[in-house]
Amino acid sequence: MGLRPGHVDTLVGLVRSGEADMACGLFDRGPVANPIFLEGLPVLTGQRALRRELFEQLEVDDVRGYRVEAALNSLVARDELVRVDRVLPGLWHRTKEEKLSSPVVGLLTKVAMLLSACWSYVPFSALSWTRGARVARRTAH
Repeated sequence: MGLRPGHVDTLVGLVRSGEADMACGLFDRGPVANPIFLEGLPVLTGQRALRRELFEQLEVDDVRGYRVEAALNSLVARDELVRVDRVLPGLWHRTKEEKLSSPVVGLLTKVAMLLSACWSYVPFSALSWTRGARVARRTAH
């Protein structure tokens, strides 16, 4: 929620200018959590800008569920391309704990979702460990 035209313009502008091969926009979790999500965790976000040619390099099986995010991140790493990650100010979403019948059910659902997302990296792990993407700029702006 809260995705605005300026957010899209920022991500697309990074790719159009050549500053990034892929730009990823992250939810704004505040000054304490933003650095953790920028520096300490795999980037799992649907807010991305990239050239069509890059997306078309994915295999058909790689475009389902969270696998598409892992596939794109791994492709960028394998080809030593530049990924720029940005926190998009004001972008947020309701958490599973807020959406579901109880906070406990929400937390369990979130943990299952995160395990599924992490599992999607397994086929790409050798690529990720042997060659890292050049993350040009991980900033909160």
